Amino acid sequence: MFDCPNCQTKVPKVKALTLNRFSKVECSKCHITLTPNNKMIVKIGAVGGGVGAFAAALAFQMIGLIGVLIVLIIGGYLFVEYTVANLEFDITES
Repeated sequence: MFDCPNCQTKVPKVKALTLNRFSKVECSKCHITLTPNNKMIVKIGAVGGGVGAFAAALAFQMIGLIGVLIVLIIGGYLFVEYTVANLEFDITES
């Protein structure tokens, strides 16, 4: 879960995982619309893709297919946790 920047109410993590440049999240308590910051989404995609590809290639060379699966599972979980904790939103009144 992440906090609404306006009222600090918890917003479900599932809503954060489905964000893209066109999606919006409405806070259930204060009813403001949270739009993800586009620059932040581009940074998350670029860094996540680059680090993920490098880690998967390195794990495949060192350990094989099992290593790739382990790295992707652990790395994916850590990436999602970091991403949700560091989301930036633009606030608009609804």
